[in-house]
Amino acid sequence: NKPLGYVSCQPEDDSQTPAIKLLTAENHFGTMSQKNASKIEPHKLPKLAVAGRLDVNSTGLLVFTQCGATAAKIIRPNSQVEKEYLVRLNKDDLKNDDVSERLEKLRKGIECSGDLLKAVSVKKLNSQQLQVILNYGKHHHIRRMMNAVGWHVQALKRVRIGNLHLGNLAPGTWRYIKEDELP
Repeated sequence: NKPLGYVSCQPEDDSQTPAIKLLTAENHFGTMSQKNASKIEPHKLPKLAVAGRLDVNSTGLLVFTQCGATAAKIIRPNSQVEKEYLVRLNKDDLKNDDVSERLEKLRKGIECSGDLLKAVSVKKLNSQQLQVILNYGKHHHIRRMMNAVGWHVQALKRVRIGNLHLGNLAPGTWRYIKEDELP
């Protein structure tokens, strides 16, 4: 569960902290024997890569893997693996009369700087929050879509990738993926 302020890939400078540094025995969610805990140093493992990025201002589910096939299923452009996000907007954004029209634009797709950005599903959850489901992602996909319809993202959290749910995993903690959660 990537907290705010961490980058999901290699940092561009020394002021940024990569999320992979959170993968320590102390941050493991659940019980683990001391013998196994002492062996956990995933940030030193070779070829451990992030499968799908979250920007520094986004939180939530981030998958690290050494399996290229798993990463490809999640991030390839024609992926059918759904990624679910909770998006909190400015308090007045969803009070406009044209909310349904804007939601429909997001579902159909918006041309933005040469990219067609669209969502599989967009639902209004309450007066300030949307549920957005994507099956592919471009750079700042959701933030760009929201800006294009005049809305402003206050918080963005990924809560699901395929069958893998964030659940009650606290920010900054991690766990192993179960076999039935793999894409």
